[in-house]
Amino acid sequence: MASMAQRWASWALPLRKRLAHVGWTSRRIPWRLWCHLCAYDSMAVAFVAAERAGRPMRFVQVGSNDGVVFDPLHNVVKTYGWTGVLLEPLPGLFDSLVANYAGYPGLAFENAAIADHDGVATLFMVEPRPGDPYWVNQLASFDKQVILSHVGKVDDLERRLVEVQVQALTFPTLVERHGLSEIDLVHTDVEGFDHEVVGQIDLDAPWAPQYLIFERQHMDAATFRGTRRRLVRAGYRCINIWPDELAYRPAARYGRP
Repeated sequence: MASMAQRWASWALPLRKRLAHVGWTSRRIPWRLWCHLCAYDSMAVAFVAAERAGRPMRFVQVGSNDGVVFDPLHNVVKTYGWTGVLLEPLPGLFDSLVANYAGYPGLAFENAAIADHDGVATLFMVEPRPGDPYWVNQLASFDKQVILSHVGKVDDLERRLVEVQVQALTFPTLVERHGLSEIDLVHTDVEGFDHEVVGQIDLDAPWAPQYLIFERQHMDAATFRGTRRRLVRAGYRCINIWPDELAYRPAARYGRP
């Protein structure tokens, strides 16, 4: 049965999409109003934020996969010359990620996952097989149940579930390692661990992001409410762009264009 957020998105997001394609909306109406009227998916949000910034933005992407499939930032990064750090823990996907951004300066890559500790962590994934859906390599998570929720969509999934040891670091370690004194946007797509990543972000730090886009579809209602409540208390406004959530702070908070 569809959740309330999914039912809301089924009628609200198509309406937002139609409004967003009215050319003048992306630049001329106030950002807060644009979000409520026109923010229909993560890619649209990223493009309009980039247009309004008037400069290359600094970003962190957690769970980059190959940097292309279902990636709302790929074209924005290349078009607007964004700089930042991209993380992908699985070696094969990491190699593809680096290759897909070859020749674009200002990008750093981490073959690691954000976890609750620095060191090594166990990730669950599906052993690939010919004939799989093209998105099957995105099914990697610290939570086995998130992977198993796709039973019926991937043949023989339960028997093909494997454990992989990957490099891990915390978000504070990432910030320190890369000297991130300013982050404009954080994007997470980590199959059920997004609330943990967002929870590690120091929302009071000078580098705290103006924008957060995180996957919400694998969060239970209580977890999502807790994550959203923490963001709202820190001065963020939240918008449902199912299957993701957008959280943003007014630009004046940062003294940025």
